Amino acid sequence: MINDHTTKRGQKAQLTKSRLIASALDLFSRQGYDSTSIKEIAHEAGVSLGLMYNYFPSKEDLLKQIIINETFILTLNKMVEDSPELDVKSLLLDISHRFYKFTGDKAPVIRLFLMEMTKNAEIAEIFSEFVHKEKEAFRKHLRNKIASKELREHDVDVTIHTLIHTILSMRIHQSVIDDPEAFLNSLVDILMNGISAK
Repeated sequence: MINDHTTKRGQKAQLTKSRLIASALDLFSRQGYDSTSIKEIAHEAGVSLGLMYNYFPSKEDLLKQIIINETFILTLNKMVEDSPELDVKSLLLDISHRFYKFTGDKAPVIRLFLMEMTKNAEIAEIFSEFVHKEKEAFRKHLRNKIASKELREHDVDVTIHTLIHTILSMRIHQSVIDDPEAFLNSLVDILMNGISAK
């Protein structure tokens, strides 16, 4: 049986972990990943260096947790899993509009990662590996639609990459897009129908 002491200890541990993640994100945003040390993160969070290592053995582990907590991949998977019965076009429209809204809420964090990725091969590799792994629900859904003949045979990773990275680019260059809703509708139309005359 779990007693109150065990529960409080678990809550305290979670709060400490959350403080470390928030402090790391703040410092990475202000100073960059490479310029931030483990010691600085521990100090910013108000915990000892030894305690920090109990939660995160390395700066890379902290970065991975921030990717999980603060970016979009798990949310993207949930969007796909929440709409299993939609036809492909309706699903892509639903996901693109919801994903665009979600990335607006997370825009500063996403911009941080995308900018750091251009300068830091380690971050680019960590992020790319995580994204590749966590897109599996989307991949599976599109492959099922290929199997049911709703979609023609194609490289589903190209479709997913095109959708995700176009929307991320929209967030980075937001002032260039006059009507995001119309742009997203056109993006899905091009994904579904291509650009060649039939």
